[in-house]
Amino acid sequence: WPASGVLDPDGSAADLGAISQGGGKPAEVATIIPTMPVMISGNSATVTFELSQRIGTMTAPAIKLHRWVGNLPYDMNAWSSNWAAGVITAANVNDVAVPATPVVIGSNTYTFTMPAAQTTSYAFLEMIIKGTGSNSLPYTSTVGIIPFRKLDYKFVVDVLDPATDAVLAEVQAGDTVILRIRAYKADGTIFPNTVKPADVRLQSGFTLFSTDANPMVALTLPNGVPGTSFGSRSNAMFTQVPADGLESVVVSGQWINGTNVLPFLGSSAGMKILPSQAKSVIPMVNRNLKEFTVAFFDLRGRLVYTHAIRSSTSMLRPEKLVSPLKLGIPPAAYLVQISEKGKQSSRRNHQVYKLMLR
Repeated sequence: WPASGVLDPDGSAADLGAISQGGGKPAEVATIIPTMPVMISGNSATVTFELSQRIGTMTAPAIKLHRWVGNLPYDMNAWSSNWAAGVITAANVNDVAVPATPVVIGSNTYTFTMPAAQTTSYAFLEMIIKGTGSNSLPYTSTVGIIPFRKLDYKFVVDVLDPATDAVLAEVQAGDTVILRIRAYKADGTIFPNTVKPADVRLQSGFTLFSTDANPMVALTLPNGVPGTSFGSRSNAMFTQVPADGLESVVVSGQWINGTNVLPFLGSSAGMKILPSQAKSVIPMVNRNLKEFTVAFFDLRGRLVYTHAIRSSTSMLRPEKLVSPLKLGIPPAAYLVQISEKGKQSSRRNHQVYKLMLR
């Protein structure tokens, strides 16, 4: 254990299972939180995790211990010491070169070359990160175990700006965003069938809300994730800030065809959740919401696509609407009509624009 370089928060070498030499509650605790299983393609592995400052601070984080514990045996009928074949041998444990990608507090993703071929369905990456605490002494994170399970399918999860479709690294609590989920094969191509059932949760355990309902409700995916490049798109809202400010959206699902069941899993990149500018997030039921219909017509006047959206603004600009929708219709010139539901068509609440979608 001393050879791993693990240090207590007081800077002394750790004694596994013992109380820190300095005694008492540690002043700093950093935790490695897996947000996705290790994904393997050929001999390349992709790792995604969150480095969280649970207590105190950690500056200049760097990987200290980095090894692959692979080709783990598995027997669903075996139990503990009665299973002689279940022993992890030295041959299962391989050091992995520390990647050049710097480690940061928050979301981390990098790739490494597999030290040995992975021939079984189970393995894990063992990791320890070393940094400097607020007392200027070095200390190490808790041990991070990032699992691998052989998955041939995955979800790609993004949180988007509703105006630009840009992937967001920061989200303000109380703002409506777009949650996009797409189903992929391991080779990077779109999975062609609807994945259903599918479930959404937040890494923090808080609730992700849907703003398509009034009042807001927890976001669900009753129709699953369609097998298209457009995928599933939902209007969503974060309402609470985690203790370390970092959040990620985790999505799991299954495609079921008779006895054939294919599991899917995916996670968004870690995001910084900023406190709402308001004293509290205003429930949707108390907002003066209006419902608009957005209709796309070709230049001959034929209806191509419609979309409903809720907003508290009286006028919706097309640049706030077209970008989130453009992936669902072919590139072309369109007449875009925006009208408020429940009102007769008039020049005041009936807007028409000519737009070129590229």
